Amino acid sequence: MRHTIGGFVRVAMAISVIGGLLVGTSLFSLGAEVDLIWDDDGDPSGLLGLLLFLAHPRINVVAASVVVGEAVPPVYSTRLALMLERLGCDLRVTYGPTEPSQGSNEFPDPWRRWVTTFFGLDVCQVVDCPGVSPTVIFPEPNADAVIAQAIMSTLRSPEDLVIFAAGPLTNVYWAFETWELLHTQGEIEQIANKALSLEIMGGAVDVPGNLVDWYENPPNDKAEFNMWIDPHAAAVVFGGPQKIHMTPLDVTNVVYWTLDDVVALEQIDSCIARVAAALLRKLYEAHGPQPFWGWDLDAAALTAIRVAEGGTVSVNGELWTPSISQHCLGVDTSPQYEGWTRSIFCRGDWNVAVYHIDTPAEAQLLKDYVISVFAQTAP
Repeated sequence: MRHTIGGFVRVAMAISVIGGLLVGTSLFSLGAEVDLIWDDDGDPSGLLGLLLFLAHPRINVVAASVVVGEAVPPVYSTRLALMLERLGCDLRVTYGPTEPSQGSNEFPDPWRRWVTTFFGLDVCQVVDCPGVSPTVIFPEPNADAVIAQAIMSTLRSPEDLVIFAAGPLTNVYWAFETWELLHTQGEIEQIANKALSLEIMGGAVDVPGNLVDWYENPPNDKAEFNMWIDPHAAAVVFGGPQKIHMTPLDVTNVVYWTLDDVVALEQIDSCIARVAAALLRKLYEAHGPQPFWGWDLDAAALTAIRVAEGGTVSVNGELWTPSISQHCLGVDTSPQYEGWTRSIFCRGDWNVAVYHIDTPAEAQLLKDYVISVFAQTAP
């Protein structure tokens, strides 16, 4: 089954995955198509990450799920479905519960209101793709069941699954609960060790959390928002049998996006790039005339390099392998330090592989890589 995304043709498959689990370095086969579930809470940088995956010739997005956080999942998923319809995607859209698994932590109200309005974008005006026949997508509830179904399908096939989670881990937590109810411990270990790759944007390792950037009296100075919204879910997921690859604030604090990057995207003549440029411009406008963060987009780019490029990518003629370090990390659920990703003792040598972007030069390579992926969609 083929569909066109703004002039870029790719193959859409059922929920199945080709690849291999990374343990410190990439074992994914270069040139193979990788299946991925995108799970995000509505930030524009998250949508940019989704568009990057859709534009990549070796990444097959099989489902898009909306998690509680900045978004109200059933509301936001309808806007997301409309955008994907107009891009000509036949992608499954789903959403999870409207509350964290425990507690009542929330993003600041201005963020949530902005996301609920889809950042003020008129989807029908912005996403106008000549030659594309819009499909009809009805968002469905029970994101946990959709994710769990994809995880469980790996037991019956030789293929693997990448879950990209760039919001609170509520949907992933409930999916893991379902997965573990339906399988024996041996089957769970088999899937976790061989077939399940979990990519997360969140946490802070050697830098302060970002609650301090937005609250006059922050709950603590350790936590990053995605981990703080649902620390119980995050703690359970971090304590699970699968390995995690994480893009923390340590990375996103180094990668600053600018108006020049917006203009570079706007110059690419394809529908999907125009949509991406409109979203990047909204982020620029929201932060004023200054460099801004691209949290989930940074994480998506590092994920794509690992799972679809074999861990090394050529950018402007330069070979680049983003570095990764291995850690034992957990998420604190105590009232004093809710959401803090801290060092713990764990089974084996590590449970979390952390990406590193340490210099402005590496940050530029990451941004240039993103632009190059969108440029592939141009006629």
